[in-house]
Amino acid sequence: MDSTNETPRTPLECTDGEPFLFAAVSPIPGRSPRLDLPLASEGPAIDHYSSQHAPRGLVAYRLRRGDVAVLDDVTRALSRVPAAEGSDAGADSSRWGARQGARTAPSEPAPDDARRALLANPFRAVRELRDGAREVLAAHPELRGDVLAALTVAVTDETEQYDVRFHALEQLAELDRAYAVAIAEMVEDPRMAPLVAPLVKFPEPGALARYAHDIGLLPEITDGELRAVTIENVLGSRTALFAKETDAYPNHYDDVLTRLARLVSPVLDDVLFEEVPHHEFFDDDVSDEDDDDDDDAYRPVNDPDQLRDAYRLRAFLPDCTYEIVAGDTTDWIAVEPVLGLLNTLCEARGSDLRFVELSTGSQDGCVLAAPARAIQTAVDDGVLVVIWPS
Repeated sequence: MDSTNETPRTPLECTDGEPFLFAAVSPIPGRSPRLDLPLASEGPAIDHYSSQHAPRGLVAYRLRRGDVAVLDDVTRALSRVPAAEGSDAGADSSRWGARQGARTAPSEPAPDDARRALLANPFRAVRELRDGAREVLAAHPELRGDVLAALTVAVTDETEQYDVRFHALEQLAELDRAYAVAIAEMVEDPRMAPLVAPLVKFPEPGALARYAHDIGLLPEITDGELRAVTIENVLGSRTALFAKETDAYPNHYDDVLTRLARLVSPVLDDVLFEEVPHHEFFDDDVSDEDDDDDDDAYRPVNDPDQLRDAYRLRAFLPDCTYEIVAGDTTDWIAVEPVLGLLNTLCEARGSDLRFVELSTGSQDGCVLAAPARAIQTAVDDGVLVVIWPS
């Protein structure tokens, strides 16, 4: 498609020197009529976006709000589903938005398997083991030299994957923090700076967590945060990890928004998010002169409310609605518009909480929600490295 024909995206903006994105959009006043529409009860409307029915996430939203009467609405909707469709309609809760949250990080090897690998070959095991080294060495102290050597090699090898080096340094700090600090001071790879800089700057156990607490990033400190090596791990309770590449249509932006909004609970607890996906069946072979003939260009399952080349993201509040046009037709979550919408909502609610993206060194997205002044202080101090808006 020619770029001149693409749907304009909602402008995003931020103040110079601040990493907080906002969406340049005004709210639509009043309760949205979409919240009073019936649940879908026909195959195409259940399985695809429909502007003639309530948002797909309304059922899960009402249940989270303690409104169990929504189950009666679901029962009535199911009773109207034709028999051929009804056989599996009730089994798929995602049809009405009662889906699980956004995907989390891949599961790690089972602890017993990882420990056996460590005992068999410490140098190989550091590529797979994410924790448990301390417990293993408590039972097999004779392996300490091998384990420390293997972890050191993994940390200092610039050809090694970032996440392997990351976890190796974490384990090294668990076993011998002073030695880990010395190794971190030797690492010159700029990609490792977000990991090694806090360890070098806060060499004493617990110092990084106490810093985060003192500037307001953490409301309280746990034992796990006292042992953490990186600021990202210290702030684990204030962050959410999700897969940017969804390998699916639609991308489920509403799930990601809902999950991130929980980081600032209760500020956005009464907000219902909706994703309006782009047309599912866009025909790339349609000529320019046929562009106006939507019946030829699209399958009939698509809704007039859908755009041909972009997602709409909506936030329904009790007294207004925010909508932005974001993302494209890829299976990747566009993080910046998500943060822009969430920050705009927090600003509208008079909250000082803000969202920023942290680097993960992988295809996963990591979002932090914390007081704006605390985030800015940590960024200015060089302790927190955020992905700045493009």
